[in-house]
Amino acid sequence: PNAVTFRVRIPENLIGRGPVAIVDDFTGEYQELTQIDELHWAVTFSDVSPAQQLSYYYWLGSWENVEMGMDCEEIPARFVDLDFAERSPIVIEDTVLNWNNVPPCGDLGTE
Repeated sequence: PNAVTFRVRIPENLIGRGPVAIVDDFTGEYQELTQIDELHWAVTFSDVSPAQQLSYYYWLGSWENVEMGMDCEEIPARFVDLDFAERSPIVIEDTVLNWNNVPPCGDLGTE
C-alpha cells in the first residue's frame, strides 16, 4: 500500500496551542495530526492513490489560523509529488514559521 506521512515542526512560542491539522486535496478533509513532542506533530495516510502533485496547508485548530510566512505574509499551498515508484512510504518533513491570528501575526487565535 502507498502511504504518506506528514511531520511538521511548529514555532516554540506556540507550544500548547494545538491541535495542529492538515487539509489536503487528496481527501479534501481537515485531519488532526498526532502530537509527537512539544514541537512536532505527524499524521500518516494509508492507501494513497498516486497523484501527479498534492497540495496542502497546515492549520492551528481552524482555517482562521492557517500557517503564515516568516513576516506574517500569506503563503501559497505546499506542494509535493507523490512518486511511489521512487519510494514508499513517503515521509514529508515541514516547518511552520507562524500562524494567522496568533502572535506575532495577530492576537485573535486560540489561547
